[in-house]
This record gives sequence, C-alpha cells and structure tokens, in this order.
Amino acid sequence: RRRSLPTRRRSDPTPAVAPPSESAALLFMIDRAARDTTIDIDRMERLVAIHRDMEMRQSEKRYNAAMADAQAEMVPIVKNQTNTHTRSRYADLAAIAEVAFPIIGKHGFGQSFSTLASDVKGYIRVVCEVTHRDGFSKRYEWDVPLDVAGSQGKVNKTEIQAMGSTMTYARRYLTCMIFNIAIKDDTDGNKQVDVGGPITEAQVDIIN
Repeated sequence: RRRSLPTRRRSDPTPAVAPPSESAALLFMIDRAARDTTIDIDRMERLVAIHRDMEMRQSEKRYNAAMADAQAEMVPIVKNQTNTHTRSRYADLAAIAEVAFPIIGKHGFGQSFSTLASDVKGYIRVVCEVTHRDGFSKRYEWDVPLDVAGSQGKVNKTEIQAMGSTMTYARRYLTCMIFNIAIKDDTDGNKQVDVGGPITEAQVDIIN
C-alpha cells in the first residue's frame, strides 16, 4: 500500500502591522533610555522635551481640523433683539448659545472667559481661552471699552452694570469671531403663516 503524503496546508497570510508613529517610537526610546543606568540625564531630558513638542504639534493639528469642521457646520444666526438707543437689531448671547454651543461642544471645544487690565484707559481686556479635548488650547484677547454710557454719551450704568454689559458684549463678539459665525436679519419674520386648506364660508363673507 502506498501511503498518501499529508496535504500541505497553505499558511494564512500574516496580517500587516501598522508601523509605529513617530511619537510612539520616541516614547519607546525614552523608556529604554530610562532603564539604562549609564544614560546621560541631559540627553534624557532632551528626549522628553522632543516628545512633548511632538505631542503638542499633533494636538494642534487635531485642534485646527476640529475648528475647521465646527466652522463649516455653523449656520447664520438670526438677529432677535433691538437696541433702543441705536435702533439696530442684534443677536443676543442666548440666541448665539442656542445655535452655536451644541456645535462647539460636539467638536470637543470649551470656552472660558476672564479679564485683565488693559493698557488703554477706560477699557478692559477680555480673554477667551478655547480648549480642545485633545489637550491643545488657544488664547484670544480683545481690549473693549467699558459700556458706561449710552449713544449720547450720558452715563446710564453703575460700574458693576457696565462690567456685566461689557462682558456680555465681548463674549458675543469673541465667540462669533473665533468660530466664524455670521449674523443675519430675520427676513421671514413678517410672512403670513400658511395654515393650509380651503377657507371657510364665513371667511368668504368677511372677504366680500
């Protein structure tokens, strides 16, 4: 009897392994260097600094990409308030928050506001710190005059009221500038509401 030779099984292809990133490779080098008792401490610190800078650059790239996505998703916000002094329309902070804040949060951004002393007399420096969930942040500053008087120049607020009004104003404009938000007039506000369906006989009598 002839013995049949065992069938040679075709080996499965080895799955491709993605090459490690530069950051991961550098981190591996740092780990090996940390285990080497002969390594120079200055060289070790330089490796750590290079890794930190590399991570920061990657975080900045993700920040910029997320900012582009958030700005692309923004829609114009309708002016919903009237300034009785200037007789002009504007979108208040609540209107901006309702439309923009969900998009800002969705893309991993957060905002915090603070104030600093301004070099210009009668102004305050409003600071907006925009942080991203990947660790990168940007700081925006704007010197704004304190809103103590109306359009005619007459003082109409206390110092605390002026500070609150100025901060609200600055938050609105800084948010719109940072996230490239457009403000538009409400051109549909006075249109007749279409209730649908034919009119009644009573309405015909009224029209006649």
